[in-house]
Amino acid sequence: CSNNKSFSKNTCRCFGLVANGCHMLWTAAVLLAGSRVPLLRRPAGWRDALPAEGASRPSGKDGLDDLAEYGCDDSGCLVDDGRLFEDPSSEFASPEPNEVRRFRNRPADFVYEMEEVTTSGGLQTVSIRRGELLELAKIRPRDLRAVAVPPLPGADAAPVLASRRGTLLVGLGGVRAIVRPNNALIFGPAPSRFLRVLGNQLGTVPPPNFKIAFVESALLALSRSLDARLLEVRRVAEPRLKGPSLMGEADFEEIRLQRRTLVRSMSQATAVSSQLLSRIDDGDWLQELACQECAIAADADEWEVMLEVYLQAYNEVSRECASLLRDIEDFEGAVGLSLQTRRLRLEQFELSLVISSVSVGVGGLLPGTMGMNLANGYETSPIGFWAAVATTCLIVVTLFSVLRGLAVERGLLL
Repeated sequence: CSNNKSFSKNTCRCFGLVANGCHMLWTAAVLLAGSRVPLLRRPAGWRDALPAEGASRPSGKDGLDDLAEYGCDDSGCLVDDGRLFEDPSSEFASPEPNEVRRFRNRPADFVYEMEEVTTSGGLQTVSIRRGELLELAKIRPRDLRAVAVPPLPGADAAPVLASRRGTLLVGLGGVRAIVRPNNALIFGPAPSRFLRVLGNQLGTVPPPNFKIAFVESALLALSRSLDARLLEVRRVAEPRLKGPSLMGEADFEEIRLQRRTLVRSMSQATAVSSQLLSRIDDGDWLQELACQECAIAADADEWEVMLEVYLQAYNEVSRECASLLRDIEDFEGAVGLSLQTRRLRLEQFELSLVISSVSVGVGGLLPGTMGMNLANGYETSPIGFWAAVATTCLIVVTLFSVLRGLAVERGLLL
């Protein structure tokens, strides 16, 4: 601008402001692109030093010992950038960092709060260290992990029914326990319904085998829980399924919730059935249980009969869930057909309105032509008005009939 006299002072000032603004924007973009500082504030508990899953290992690490603490801090290790924390060995996992920290500090001294049930029906709360529990039950850490680690919030744990060196591992429904011949150690607060059922089972005459009574009580409590869910689903869903297919939004939402309950119940019943079937087919497992009790060989038959009875019960629950799901799917199909029918009727009505509009619009050409401010000789005719009205109506009716006939012929209207 200083060398070119054709620009005014205001123009040169505008060019200078634009250039300065572009320079500032470019500088900010370069700084942001090269900065490693996050623009958004991370939530509390997020560790900035934790590398992402799959990140490259630091150079200079030649052994596994050097990577034992890689990606971890005092709170533990974050799993796949989610909300689940674990210790470096992945033996213990929990959504709570404090629990992982407590386990990591001294794994062998990690204390489990458990409820002990004896063969005489006694119940007491005990605190057992992890190392003592492994030695007492004579099981491996992976066996303990199968029953000690609670399921994630909102998830159903897979059923567990395994035998390890005279110890029975049970994980059925909300019951997670280590069962021995003379007592059982239950993780977490034991469900009151299960304790009630177990107390009555132990009080039968003659007294049953403690392990059989414990497993049967867990199976019976879970079976009754699934039966209660089925009754509730029937109570809520069946009146709506038998009613009209067109309902309010609240009714459809209720059916969706009941379907979700059915799917979870059927999945749980099917998983337990598969576990029971695998145990029935494993004759060595049944004989091992009978030998552990140092009893007669009839104990194996008793285990097999008990498992077969509850296998049939859980299969029945699974079939009931599948039947209700089919009813709900049929209802949803009927609702879909009803909505399609209503949509078809609406489209036919819209098409009829379009045909009527076109017919009336074409019929209005004659009155519009005669309404022009031009002399045409019909203004003074005594029958001109009625002739125009009759002609307009004839055009409208004829055009409407022709267009509707074409629509019906092509299947656009019924």
